[in-house]
Amino acid sequence: MLNATRRLVAEPGLRHPERDALLDVIAVLGTPEDAEALLPVFMAAPDDRYDLVDPLVRLGDLPLAERLHAAFVADGALKPDAPHDLLWAFGWAGMARTRDMLFRYAVGREWHEATSAVVGLLHLPLDGLEDDIRQAAAECFGKSLFQEYLPALVGRIGDVDLMHRLIADAREHASTDCFAGILLGAALLGPPGRDVFEDMVWDLSLESGLHQAQATAMGMGLLGMTVTDLTNWLRARIAEAPETLEHRHFSTLRKIALCYVSSPPSSSTLRFMPPRRERMIDVWRALAGEDILGKDSLTEIAHRMFSEDASWMRDEFVALEARIESRMYDEALLADLPRA
Repeated sequence: MLNATRRLVAEPGLRHPERDALLDVIAVLGTPEDAEALLPVFMAAPDDRYDLVDPLVRLGDLPLAERLHAAFVADGALKPDAPHDLLWAFGWAGMARTRDMLFRYAVGREWHEATSAVVGLLHLPLDGLEDDIRQAAAECFGKSLFQEYLPALVGRIGDVDLMHRLIADAREHASTDCFAGILLGAALLGPPGRDVFEDMVWDLSLESGLHQAQATAMGMGLLGMTVTDLTNWLRARIAEAPETLEHRHFSTLRKIALCYVSSPPSSSTLRFMPPRRERMIDVWRALAGEDILGKDSLTEIAHRMFSEDASWMRDEFVALEARIESRMYDEALLADLPRA
């Protein structure tokens, strides 16, 4: 058992930032033994210790997930004290018998439950549920707001035609807050969805906040895209047609890159995510450029192009670079930590 696990067991009420640091260590180095040790800690106060669902399901096995199901599900629904993260966990663990329950939550009105349920469903066989998914997705047409992640299920069942119709309709009607599932659904199509996914990444009319950036980072992982790919696109536009760029192109890249580097491979939301091809040092080099004085870093380029309209951008890029450097440091430390 890891010393980090022993610490959490001894001090279950430990808070940020110590708790987060210990969970990062467990995510990378933990074993089923750590999951078993953390299970009673979670059971004692599930609502307060919902962050333990992640290491429990990743490090545990299907029987452990079954124990969670027995403790927190009754009559086909979560009990009142059950964290919504369990919906994702049941899918991740491969509990096919929870599929119908997850779908009921996926089309429900509560955002957190619906999102967790959709992500859980992405891990399960959906044979026989295709018509229900298509019917639920069709209800999104013409609406500005709908279950944000629901369209991802259309991509998962491989319905290319419906996915493209959802994308076209959402571009006309949907609030930008509803594009996370559209982006993820396009990426889940694989090669047939790559072009439209890349197009949506740079479509400034779709620019939104954290959820869309998170979905973009996940979609990039599914399609084998990297932050370097994004910076190459942006640098090509800087060289060839700088007049077509807005400061929001840089802001979009920054938000996506921040989500990308803030979600290490050991904490991927999707169990079937391909191995990441890009190291933190690769991301840093893509943003920093080749000039030893930093003149071709995207931070400096953005400042030169838009300093009057977006002077705040320098600070945001500097913060991103600091986050990347911190992740590089964390990776080096974690790689050298003893397990005992």
